[in-house]
Amino acid sequence: MSIGTYLEHDIKNESSMMYFASVNVIKRIVKVVCMFVLLIPSLSFAEGVIQNSSAELIQSKLTGNEYKIFAAWPSSKPPKDGWPVVYVLDANIMFATMVETVRAYERRNEDAAAVIIGVGYPESTNAVKARALDLTVRFEATLNVSKGQGGAEEFLSFIESELQPYVASRFNVDQKQQSLFGHSFGGHFVLYALINKPTLFTNFIAASPSIWFADKLLAKGNLRSRLEPKLQSNQISRRALITVGEFEQKVDPSNPLPPKMVARLKAAKQVDNASDFGKWLDTLEGMSSSFQLIQGEDHGSVIPSAISRAAKFIFQDAKNDHVMPAKSKKLFDNPSTIKVPTASEYLVLKAEERYKLRLEIRSLPEQERNAWGKEFKYQLNAGLTYIQHRTLHEERVAMDKKYGTSPVEH
Repeated sequence: MSIGTYLEHDIKNESSMMYFASVNVIKRIVKVVCMFVLLIPSLSFAEGVIQNSSAELIQSKLTGNEYKIFAAWPSSKPPKDGWPVVYVLDANIMFATMVETVRAYERRNEDAAAVIIGVGYPESTNAVKARALDLTVRFEATLNVSKGQGGAEEFLSFIESELQPYVASRFNVDQKQQSLFGHSFGGHFVLYALINKPTLFTNFIAASPSIWFADKLLAKGNLRSRLEPKLQSNQISRRALITVGEFEQKVDPSNPLPPKMVARLKAAKQVDNASDFGKWLDTLEGMSSSFQLIQGEDHGSVIPSAISRAAKFIFQDAKNDHVMPAKSKKLFDNPSTIKVPTASEYLVLKAEERYKLRLEIRSLPEQERNAWGKEFKYQLNAGLTYIQHRTLHEERVAMDKKYGTSPVEH
């Protein structure tokens, strides 16, 4: 599958998708990136020319989908703590470029030797549709596969519970040096993973992230407010790089577009959204965030530059980036006699038990109820993903409807 086909899917004007370009833009993208696309005109060719590499099919029990997992590893022996690992999304078109870029760093510095894992799709799979499902978020708790989008939660579970254990079983890897790279919808997914599972990776690189998707859900407080509690409760530090091309929000003078397309290009606010997200990350204790605007590039042509910046961020910039871990939150002074459960403790309760607990809390005096509720929200944010939290919210609404009760108004 050509890179133009992949990119075109991200920029089509479908339902909630605003960001799209003309056929001429797609042709230009293909022309600009042909120098590195030639490295990977087909999966079989890429597998044949990359030294120390392989590709295997994995059937996920969690998503129900089959993935083609590419791997490339150094010729040298692993260091004492194991090799760093770089995970690359959309591997069918980006794996070879990432491998050669990282190996260029390795030739200058053996500390940059790393295992590269690419997550792609079999030739028999419609990769355009598959990635749109796997890499995007959704509002509701239950995934509706027929919509063709919103499967980020399940895909993240696949990476955590199936892919990472598989990689660890094959290679001697450093669990403390894991990086995730994605572009466009892939960048969108990288930010979702950072917010919901910051423990899975050390470095998160989101190239041209589609933050506009799903009414900018990634930028909403009820989703991203769960990152800081996770950093604090785990007492960890994390690094994030967000890159975007100069011409992802304004028109390239050398390639004029019709007025309607210009308006839609501006409406997506790729540059503004990426910059704002980086600024927000900078406010969090335990986060080191870098935003880079890549001059002269658009949504497609920026890919090689973004991969180059990613490799530098992981293997060079990290040496001078000494971000301190987030400090754990001050212990809660509970004014009530009702224990505040952790997220895991709350999850193991049955629905009726959770409902009973909510009724007890609602009966507390206002001051006690508010203090308890604030700490409870913190515990859920620290321990749950967005979809887990959304599932509990929908359960609460259903239980109140069943029994004719309602939350206490503040």
